Amino acid sequence: MLTLARFFFLILFPFSLSAQVLEDFADGDFTANPSWIGDSNFFVISEDFELQSNGPEETATLHLATANQRLLNTEWNMYVRYANPPSTSNRIRIYLVADSANLAGELNGYYLELGQSGSDDGINFFRQQGSQRTLLVEGTPGTIGSGIDLRLRVIRDGMGNWQIFADPSRGQDFQLQASVLDSTFRTTAYFGWSINHTSTRNQDFFFDDISIGDPNLDTVAPSLEDVNVLSANQLELVFSEPINAQTPVPVANFTVDQGIGNPFAATPDLQNPAIIRLNFIQAFIPNVSYLLTVSGLNDLSGNTLEDTTVSFMVEVTDPSLPGEVIINEIY
Repeated sequence: MLTLARFFFLILFPFSLSAQVLEDFADGDFTANPSWIGDSNFFVISEDFELQSNGPEETATLHLATANQRLLNTEWNMYVRYANPPSTSNRIRIYLVADSANLAGELNGYYLELGQSGSDDGINFFRQQGSQRTLLVEGTPGTIGSGIDLRLRVIRDGMGNWQIFADPSRGQDFQLQASVLDSTFRTTAYFGWSINHTSTRNQDFFFDDISIGDPNLDTVAPSLEDVNVLSANQLELVFSEPINAQTPVPVANFTVDQGIGNPFAATPDLQNPAIIRLNFIQAFIPNVSYLLTVSGLNDLSGNTLEDTTVSFMVEVTDPSLPGEVIINEIY
C-alpha cells in the first residue's frame, strides 16, 4: 500500500518531479535527501511513513526546517494532521518562507497558522519581521475548527499574489481559503514548521507529501453551474470554481432581457467565492421566461468564462411562496 500511495501522490502532483523540495518520508529517514534540522530528536517516522511529533511530555515548542530557495512563481503542497481541535496551546505554524532555520525564533518570512481559539478557526496567513507578526489575511472560518486533516496548497506568483487552498479529502478538490497581495520578502532560505503542544498532545502532529516547485497551473475556464432565485429581484449565480471578482463586481458583466437590464449590485459571497449574488431594481414576473447573459469573468488563474446565456423562469405555483428558478438551456 505504501508504494501505491506514493504512486498516486506523483500522479496527482506531477509538477513535484522537478520540485526544489520533495519529501514523502517513504525511506523512513528525514536526516538526508532532504535534510531536516532543528528539534530532530523530537520527531519520528510513523508506521504509516508520515513524520510524527514526539515531543517531551510537557508543554513545549518544536521546530523543524529544510533548505529551500524557491519563492517567486512557486507552489507548496503538503499533508497535515492533528486529530483534535487546535488552539493556541496546540498549534502549527507552517513557514513557507524564512531566512533563518530557527523557526521558533526571530526571522523574516511568511507562515500559515493552524490553531487559534475556537470552532470557527480557519487557516490564517502571517508575515513575520523579526519578532513582529502581522496577520495578512484570515482563512475561511471553521475549516479546522474540529481538527486538522487536510492537504494544503499555496501558490505565490512573481508579483506577490498569494492564494491559499485546502482539501479535507486529501485529494485535489482544493477550496480557496484566502488570497492576499504582499511582496515584502522576495527571497527565502528555509521551509518548515513550528509546533506548540501540551504535555498530552506531544505525539499528535503529522506531516507528509511535501512538495515545493513550479505551480500546477489551472487552464480550465470557469462555467456557470446554477442559478437560484433568492427573492423577487435577487439571483444567486453558482460557478464551477472561485471567481476572481472585484468588489464591487462590475454590473455590466450581467444582463437580463425583457427590460430588466443590469443589476444595480453584484456581490461575491465572502465565504464561497464561486457564488455571486445579483440585485435588480425591477422584479421578475412569475412564469415568464428570461435570458440572463454573463460575460467578462475570470477565475483565480485568469481563465476567462465563455460568454454564457441562461434561459430561466421564475415559476410560482402559490403566490405566497418564493419563486423557483428553472434553467431551460445554457448557450
